[in-house]
Amino acid sequence: MADGERQTQASPGGNAARPPPWTQENWSNLVGRRRRERLPHALLLSGPAGLGKRRFAEALAAALLCREPHPDGSACGQCGGCRLFAGGSHPDFLRLVPEEGGRAIKIEQVRAHNEFLSLTAQYRGHRVSLIDPADAMTMGAANSLLKTLEEPSGGAVLLLVSDRPAALPATIRSRCQRIEFRLPAREQALAWLREETGAAEPGLLLDLAGGAPLAAAAMADGERLEQRSRLFADLDALWSGRDEPVAVAARWHGGPGLPEALHWLSLALMDMIRLKLSATDRHIMNRDQVAVMQRWVGRAAVLEIQRLLESVETYRRQVSGQANLNPQLVIEDLLIDWTHLSAGTDRR
Repeated sequence: MADGERQTQASPGGNAARPPPWTQENWSNLVGRRRRERLPHALLLSGPAGLGKRRFAEALAAALLCREPHPDGSACGQCGGCRLFAGGSHPDFLRLVPEEGGRAIKIEQVRAHNEFLSLTAQYRGHRVSLIDPADAMTMGAANSLLKTLEEPSGGAVLLLVSDRPAALPATIRSRCQRIEFRLPAREQALAWLREETGAAEPGLLLDLAGGAPLAAAAMADGERLEQRSRLFADLDALWSGRDEPVAVAARWHGGPGLPEALHWLSLALMDMIRLKLSATDRHIMNRDQVAVMQRWVGRAAVLEIQRLLESVETYRRQVSGQANLNPQLVIEDLLIDWTHLSAGTDRR
């Protein structure tokens, strides 16, 4: 098996060995089923990005391979199995991800994965695989996985992680026990963020992440917030006619890139619609940019904002679906529409 086909987790110590606190109900349910020897052989962990599905899957894999788990079912972090897992060398664990430089999990990878699960566990327990993201499998790869899902080897446990479960074939979804992950309560998420990152403005991070704590934590170093600030400055320069779409598109393409640009532009447009339709800014995500957005919405029709948002979301779906797009041309197209929005005209 190629190196890019098999990757094990870094360390199961600390937070990585335990599920995030807001997933405790899911964790307790699975631990209880394991103790009753009723753990499903295939689990599909699904829900929005940034909720800790991967941490949960890694914690569960570590627990399944641990020889002396804690009373709460989590891995001890000290036994031989845990040390092997921490070192990325446990012979009964395999992580299946897109090969380096690629975006898809290929049929050859899944065939090797199936062979791995067919072997007897070297440590007389489970053989565990983690497929992440499961929706990256090609159709051929997904079809190759079906037989293993239908006729699993004894002791095999498959953990499939997906932010987009609808992108998986129905035949895959129907053969897995689905575990849904939902947004935590705001106060719980903020408490976790403060402890995890020490961020000065955890509330802003959480708003920008749509309430997803791990997505918020990923912005705590400030780099992505700085990118967002530059994008807002560029949008404002275009709005006031101080810059040109082609020049800004070149900067965005060379800087944050297409997925990031689409993400921030989508959030800005959603906030503009909220400001247009509501007398309060209570639900605004870009709270620190309200003043500039108030200027924008003053002369923008809500229908035209919605049309531009639909275009952005269409491109985002195409990017997620691995469509072959020209990033700079996509950004130019959207920014030209943005200038028409600022002028109160319809390009179409």
